[in-house]
Amino acid sequence: MTDTLTYPGDCTNFDPEHIYGPDLFGGCYRAFDADYQPGTDQTTLHLVPIPHRVIQERGIIKSVEAQAQRDMFERIEHLFGTGGA
Repeated sequence: MTDTLTYPGDCTNFDPEHIYGPDLFGGCYRAFDADYQPGTDQTTLHLVPIPHRVIQERGIIKSVEAQAQRDMFERIEHLFGTGGA
């Protein structure tokens, strides 16, 4: 069994170089396959873990963490706006 993410709609056009993570344990993942189910209008994205040593070798832990923080701020901004009535 692989790690998966499920998205609404047809999301089969994914970037295989995009890094997902880090998760709560510091793990990062890459998508290797996507299955679209028209009956439910959902796409299941199949992920493979990236070995921690590879992440360290590429020096991308900091950039991944920074991207995760930017994504979090974007989601908060999208949900609640930027203030200033």
